[in-house]
Amino acid sequence: RPNISCKPQNGAIYSGPDDNWGNGSGTNLETACVDTLFGVQTEWKMLGEWLGRNGINGSGGGFPASVGLNQVNAYWDGSSTTFGHSQDNQRQATSMDVVAHEFGHAIFQTTPGGAGSGNENGGLNESTGDIFGAITEHYANNAKDTPDYEVGEGVNLVGQGPIRYMYQPSKISGNPNCYSSSIPSTEVHAAAGP
Repeated sequence: RPNISCKPQNGAIYSGPDDNWGNGSGTNLETACVDTLFGVQTEWKMLGEWLGRNGINGSGGGFPASVGLNQVNAYWDGSSTTFGHSQDNQRQATSMDVVAHEFGHAIFQTTPGGAGSGNENGGLNESTGDIFGAITEHYANNAKDTPDYEVGEGVNLVGQGPIRYMYQPSKISGNPNCYSSSIPSTEVHAAAGP
């Protein structure tokens, strides 16, 4: 998958002489890269098989990722994804739905009509990420991370469960369930549900 790679923040792409990658713990960055690559490769396969899309960018390519951001966050910067950790620093923010969400921003950006500004466009961008996270999770159908419509439940980012509930956004205080005239000025993550 061209241009898909993973490295620690400010480090070199992981490579090695054997097929041993990380130790499976939530604090190991090599393990976080394994999770990231599994997530984006699963999303890539889903895009091709279910949607007929050629790669993350639509023309057979992808984007690099880095892990180990010393923040309780993950983001897409327009040319790569970056993943941090949970607030208690026990889990990397590299669950399949979070990885597919961040690469979902790349899909949004590289799809006609995906560029734009303002909170309403930002809400559409966030919802697109959430949708790609959920459908990638459904495509994988992994018994250890069963498909659902919750965002980041496996990361438990701030110790309060999922980051968002797609099926009932208001389960997070202040997130509206439905579209209204206030959505264009609603914070982009809160606007993702409608």
